[in-house]
Amino acid sequence: SWYPSWLHATIIPDSTPPPVQLGFSIGTNVKPIVQVNVRSEPRLASTLIGTQPAGMIGSVISVAVVDTVPSPDIIYQKIDWGQGVDGYCGIDKLVVA
Repeated sequence: SWYPSWLHATIIPDSTPPPVQLGFSIGTNVKPIVQVNVRSEPRLASTLIGTQPAGMIGSVISVAVVDTVPSPDIIYQKIDWGQGVDGYCGIDKLVVA
């Protein structure tokens, strides 16, 4: 070979990075850090069906959905709340409970 004897290299093939998970895993308990709006569908233009107060515990029951109409994008997940209305909430205001 034409490489000098002192040169040693390892070839690392290009690889596709694993997909990024948006949002929380289904079944995760979450709570809002501030009052959150609850919507009928995962988009800002959908019907506002209620709110949930900060600290209310709920369980994630859907995969994340990105609404690209507003700027910046809003990521929604459907939450089964302990009481009151259930529906889609922006995850930027939710944390693991």
